[in-house]
Formats: sequence, C-alpha cells, structure tokens
Amino acid sequence: MSKIYVDAVEPEGITTDLTLGDTGGGDKVIVPGTIKISGGSPGADKVLTSDADGDGSWAVLPGGGDLTPAWQMSMSADQLSMTSQTWYDVNFNTADVDTDSGCDTTAKTYTVPAGKGGQYMVGVRLFTGNNKSGYGYTLWNDGQLRLRKNPAGADDILMDIWADWRNNPVRRGPLAGSMMLDLTAGDILYVEIANHVSTGGNYGVVIAGAGTNVFYGFKVLGA
Repeated sequence: MSKIYVDAVEPEGITTDLTLGDTGGGDKVIVPGTIKISGGSPGADKVLTSDADGDGSWAVLPGGGDLTPAWQMSMSADQLSMTSQTWYDVNFNTADVDTDSGCDTTAKTYTVPAGKGGQYMVGVRLFTGNNKSGYGYTLWNDGQLRLRKNPAGADDILMDIWADWRNNPVRRGPLAGSMMLDLTAGDILYVEIANHVSTGGNYGVVIAGAGTNVFYGFKVLGA
C-alpha cells in the first residue's frame, strides 16, 4: 500500500466538492485518529445531524443534556380559611430548586425563561384536610386542583384534578398529577385549589410540611 504525505488537501475550485473514494459508494475512508469538524458552529453538548440529502450540521443536544431549566416550589406554612366554592392560588412561596431563576415566590408562579421553550414535564402535589389539632375547620366534601397558564392572558386550564372524600371519615388526602406540556418562553404557570363543602360550614386547610406540597417541572426536549 502506497502512502502520500501532505499537510492539506483542497478541491481544485471554490465550488468543487472534494470526494474521497469512488462514486459507487463501495470504498471506505478509515481515520485512525480522531476527527475534528471546525465548520458549522460546533459547540459543547452539540451533536452532528444530517438532512435528507446527507448534509451535516451541528445541533443542540435535546434537553441541553441536563434536564434544565428545572424548578421545585413548596409552602412554608399551612394555607387556612379557604371559603367553599372559591379558587385560591396555592401559596408556593419557597423555591427549593430554581436553575434559571423562573420562580416568583411572591406571585407563586413559574415563568419559562427566555430562550428556554420546549417540552416540559410539570407536576404538582397537595395534601389537603382539616384534622390538624386546633384548626376546627369543616371537613371537605371534595377537593379540586388546577394547573393554569398565563393568568394575565389566556385562561388556560392545563390540568384539573378532583378528589371525593365523602366516604372518608376525616376527608383528607393528596391531590396530585403530572403531564408533558409544550411551553414557550414567557409562559407563566401557577396552581390553584378549591374545596367544596355542601353542609355544615365553608372552610378548609391545605397542609404544608417538608416534601408534602410541591410544584415542580423540568425541560425534557428543546423547542
């Protein structure tokens, strides 16, 4: 086998392609070392992809490779005195995780950061009831939880969960759910809760505590 020692190989003309092997496609090009492709905006965590014609380009690895942005919000205290048949924003006033500064603990919302739109896994868990000592609120008949988007704009209900506790002697328990959402930068997410009491009173409690109530999410795929 003959060898040719050169420092660079270039096509003859500016618009001419450089072909290695014959056009029949049966030849192989073997590179014993590593390959470096400097053109086409390479970058960390990017992958080389191709179109239908086989032309290659660099693309961001889906999800950025680390499932961010990611967040988790929780409650610092129980949420009390909730009138029946009335919607309340859940008091998620603590940011446990907030990789891209999307949590607003005053408004109790999460805003998708600029340039971070895509497919997200979003979930929420609330523990409701009134059996904590000293509260004395009327038992819930039903609990209802909603995940909503853009409270200042479109009134989109993304997730709606009911629980019926009328056959439960203490009428308390969790409301929980999760789902995949297609979100765009600037979308605002928040959680609200309502209790439904048909007789005897009109108050309820959302019970806080470490790991009890959380509102969380993370990006899975890019836009």
